[in-house]
Amino acid sequence: MYSEVIENIYTADEARDLVEQITAVLRHLAGGKKQVDLSKHFQEPFLTPIKRAVSDIDQTDYLKGLKEQVGSLEALKITLAISPNSDLVEFIGNWVRKETGQNTVLEIDTDKTIIGGMILSFKGKYKDYSLRKRLLTQ
Repeated sequence: MYSEVIENIYTADEARDLVEQITAVLRHLAGGKKQVDLSKHFQEPFLTPIKRAVSDIDQTDYLKGLKEQVGSLEALKITLAISPNSDLVEFIGNWVRKETGQNTVLEIDTDKTIIGGMILSFKGKYKDYSLRKRLLTQ
């Protein structure tokens, strides 16, 4: 029910933004409105799957459930030497989901001193695949 939306969330920032947008819509609905024009609150790639999902069910119920699901996504911290573009974020996000078997979002940090590669931290595990580490350990 929520997978079409969640599969388009790649970063923790996107997840936080979506939760804020959902919260704003829920406030409007709590004010007595039965439905809200979702296109005023959501953008693609989230708008179409949300509109499709609420076409048969109550907006409030769906959005409360979606907010809970998005808020519970686990974050994998990744440190890169560069600030990644959206294609790289999507590529890494899909790789992480495949490797972890979970809907995981990326908490992206940049640190030029790692030179290249990446540093990962997830569920208490830390892996340093940086070029800096390789150069220092040779």
